[in-house]
Amino acid sequence: MDYTKIYNQITERAQTQKIEGYVEKHHIIPRCMGGIDDKDNLVRLTSREHFLCHMLLVEIYPQEYKLKYALFLMSINKNKKENTKYKTSGGFIWKYIN
Repeated sequence: MDYTKIYNQITERAQTQKIEGYVEKHHIIPRCMGGIDDKDNLVRLTSREHFLCHMLLVEIYPQEYKLKYALFLMSINKNKKENTKYKTSGGFIWKYIN
């Protein structure tokens, strides 16, 4: 499976899509990999899209532990608003953080 292609499709679509309701900002190039807080590097995603992008990033860059840590924090809903619902199972997320 081409995880990079899927990731690029999501982030490219997000540059023009209009989302009603709750959104999350996502760095296209992650900050831990040199990405900056520039408008060209930020997209607005639904919480589901945001979680999927982080799963894809872990698959694309498995050696980057900071991406695994970000995905872990998302999976336990750390520092997120109450209406953000990342539904994961322990075994599912364990694959990504080990």
